[in-house]
Amino acid sequence: MVAITVDASSATAAKRFLYSLASRIGGQAVSRAGEKTGKTVRGMFKDTTQGWSHSPRFFVRDRGQGSVAVGTDDWLYNLLNAGAESHYIAASLAPQLIYPAFFRPKTAPRTIGPTGGGGKFGPLIFAPVVWHPGFNAREFDLAVKEETERLGIAAENLDREIVSAIKSTIFGG
Repeated sequence: MVAITVDASSATAAKRFLYSLASRIGGQAVSRAGEKTGKTVRGMFKDTTQGWSHSPRFFVRDRGQGSVAVGTDDWLYNLLNAGAESHYIAASLAPQLIYPAFFRPKTAPRTIGPTGGGGKFGPLIFAPVVWHPGFNAREFDLAVKEETERLGIAAENLDREIVSAIKSTIFGG
């Protein structure tokens, strides 16, 4: 009897094909999952500004390999996100500051979406200098990050995109 043993795992061409296929499927899936996750997270950031008359613009920047940066360069949004210490405010463009006596915030720390009511109201105050009491950081970025992780958005998108990439690679389309 003549017999030979062939080790299929050492077949170089087959190995290269499988690595290439896995790399192509993985690369497509990771890239698409990053894009979809970025869009979802941008929507969550937009939700933090519901009810605002000011509309910050949010960006989604591809950082490669499925990683995206989502945020804004908007000065007011970043100020509210970080909070402010108490401080003096002096009139500079006019002899006096003019503002409503009362204010209720439209947002709360680490909350996505409006918390009800909010805005300026009451009689107008006229003063050359005022002491601003400051305000707590809203930490919108931390709220969005925690919610994204809690819901498993990135992992869910990656799972869907892996299945989609395998289907399109095998069946075309």
